[in-house]
Amino acid sequence: MAKKKKVSKPVKEQESFAEKHNRIMDTNKQFLREVKIPRAEHMAIVLKTDKFNAQYRDINGYGVDVIMLEEVYLRGSESLIDSPQDRVNQFMYLVRSGKPLNPEYTQDFDLLPKGHPKK
Repeated sequence: MAKKKKVSKPVKEQESFAEKHNRIMDTNKQFLREVKIPRAEHMAIVLKTDKFNAQYRDINGYGVDVIMLEEVYLRGSESLIDSPQDRVNQFMYLVRSGKPLNPEYTQDFDLLPKGHPKK
């Protein structure tokens, strides 16, 4: 019997922003139907996610995803203390630096990516 050679798949070309956004929207349709996040805020979160991962994923060894930041946003919208975008920014600082700006900020530690020192 002759052994079959494994054929490697071609390397996928880099996704454009529109392709990436459409892929994210497809995977999150159920989540977005259940939760009401304004479209402008959702697009801001997608852009923050892409920018953050481009800058820090290789350095830290982990990044953030849209679902993670949307959950932080929703928790911030339920809070009377923080605005939702401030909470997202605090979370991204925590992921980036390994420590929160405010030592009392511990509400979103359960959403931290695998490998984070505070997880």
